[in-house]
Amino acid sequence: MTRTLVNGQNLGSHLIYALIDPLTSMVRYIGKSSTGLKRPYEHARLSRLQRCSATMRDWLEQLRTTDLSYDVVVLEYVEDPTSSATPLRSHWEQRLNITRLNDAEIWWIAYGRASGWPLFNKASGGIGSAGFRRTNESRDLMRAAHLGKKLTPVHRARIGAAGTGRRHSLETRAKMSVAATGRTIPNDVRAKISASTKLNMTSADYLMKLRMAKLGKVFTPEHRAKIGAGLRKSYLTGARTPK
Repeated sequence: MTRTLVNGQNLGSHLIYALIDPLTSMVRYIGKSSTGLKRPYEHARLSRLQRCSATMRDWLEQLRTTDLSYDVVVLEYVEDPTSSATPLRSHWEQRLNITRLNDAEIWWIAYGRASGWPLFNKASGGIGSAGFRRTNESRDLMRAAHLGKKLTPVHRARIGAAGTGRRHSLETRAKMSVAATGRTIPNDVRAKISASTKLNMTSADYLMKLRMAKLGKVFTPEHRAKIGAGLRKSYLTGARTPK
């Protein structure tokens, strides 16, 4: 797909923009906006500085101390998902246009990197933080912040409720499988997992939860048949012996 830099004409509120260094005239950051030029100028607000990467934050603060401001250039206008809204314009069509905005951001960041632009962008663009890699220093700071932190019972309950009934998609399962392939768990970690599991499985609270989960449960004939077949197989192979 061929993309060209827009020259001055306002073609909508959904756009891809670039922040230009006033001293070097080089592109330093590429972003997307669904609010026109409001979003590009929000980067200079003090309340948003902490959301930027450390290098970009230093650059913005340096501009501020020298009474300078970055320039904004619109690289591309993307169709506004809310324009020409009609009953025939489906929800999925609007989502398609949001996808176009994300795809355009990904394209421009990749183009800028390939062209040697000194971008502050850490991620590859689009939704989320694809392509972003935290530094070891950042990981250590996050670990120190969470080390020894105890979750309250309310917090634990909320986490449990959020995950109840959740099912990973086939695509996500495949990615998890690839990420875990060839992964080895150190013996000391295995020992900790084993000890924790044995302790939990023998606790009165755990046993009560198992009992309550099965209490009053009625198995279907098909389920009973599968259980019976499994038991018979285990006895025949010697994996289970009669008591």
